Amino acid sequence: MPDHKDLQLVLLKELCDAMRARTEPEHLYTAAAVGSFGAVAWGVAALKPEQYLARPFYLRPAAVGIVGILIVALGICIKILREHGVYAEAKKALCQIAKQLDSLEGASGMIPAYILKEEAGSGFRYSIAVVVSAALGAVLFCLSLAI
Repeated sequence: MPDHKDLQLVLLKELCDAMRARTEPEHLYTAAAVGSFGAVAWGVAALKPEQYLARPFYLRPAAVGIVGILIVALGICIKILREHGVYAEAKKALCQIAKQLDSLEGASGMIPAYILKEEAGSGFRYSIAVVVSAALGAVLFCLSLAI
């Protein structure tokens, strides 16, 4: 029968794996958003705006592209924030287990200091900033073609 130390080590490893799985998709969402915004802007630029000037503004391809970009940007930002919240909770649990393991006899100093910190970090804000700035750039580009 495994003792509580072995179980804690297994749980610590599982939490580390779960946290890694939570942070990696954030970069994928960000890259996908930037690429898709560029694709929308490229598609709008490939059209001849003169063909659509008779339509109301909200029915022009550029306006539809703008709405799509804003919806996707908002959705991705919400997803990043939600995932960060789950990551922060997992980080707290990881820290608690790490502190218990670090307090065991002979284990002091074996666990890296960054695992013993409860703060989850603010790197997710940079991903949101990239998504927002790419969205704004694409929106401004589409607006320049729609007007």
